[in-house]
Amino acid sequence: AWSNALPAKVPPAWSLGEVFMAIEVKVPSLGESINEVQVGEWKKKEGDWVAKDETLVEIESDKTALEIPAPEDGILERIVRPAGA
Repeated sequence: AWSNALPAKVPPAWSLGEVFMAIEVKVPSLGESINEVQVGEWKKKEGDWVAKDETLVEIESDKTALEIPAPEDGILERIVRPAGA
């Protein structure tokens, strides 16, 4: 379990030769009563294209489950924490 940052980087799509920096996907604030979450299931794998607001990963705590959407269109570059971590 971890807190503060969801372990993924999603670079936005590029066009006209522009290259953008990777975007770190973070766990949103879930309230003061939830301190730790666990990766439930990755809906995408490394190298997959993701559209903005498409579900990237499910996270779970002892009180709730939540789907985390992609912040931008792009390619899922790297998963740092696997499901169950």
